Amino acid sequence: MPIQVNNRELQWIEHDKIIFRDLHARLGIEEYLPQNEQNNIRTQKRLALLQRATVMARKKLWQLSIADLGEAAALGGSPLSQREKSVLRRAFASKYGCAEIIENDDLVYALSGVARSGPAGARIVLQLANGLRWRVRAQLLAGKWLLAMRYFRALKKLKCTVQRELTNIGPARPHSIENF
Repeated sequence: MPIQVNNRELQWIEHDKIIFRDLHARLGIEEYLPQNEQNNIRTQKRLALLQRATVMARKKLWQLSIADLGEAAALGGSPLSQREKSVLRRAFASKYGCAEIIENDDLVYALSGVARSGPAGARIVLQLANGLRWRVRAQLLAGKWLLAMRYFRALKKLKCTVQRELTNIGPARPHSIENF
């Protein structure tokens, strides 16, 4: 059962994509950091990439988002900070909803690919999945049980991939972003 979106909302989504695709190409990564931290791009690059990935995800530009998530995962490093976790949990909080995560298995597969890229990727995807809990809760409270179950299914798929990666079950495979 597809989620209904009115025509005006679809037009806003398409126009937002045009604007934010352009911003992604034109703005330097440091522009995604708070004003007082833009000089620390070496130490804050992962946060900036995660922030930009979240912005692009919320605007439904998943190819760009997944590329940034992959780059952030490749940086590895220390465990995610509270700030990074908070940023990632907002990725599915678009004002237009996030039906694509339950309607497009390729998106779940691509995000799972980020998780399979290594421990840093797994930690990133874990926080994205945690953000989906709010979608499940909202649908349950609205009495939309089937929709809640579909969001829960996507959340569970992502978390199972994360668990496999963090317990070293199965080989790492690259993520794919061709189908968005």
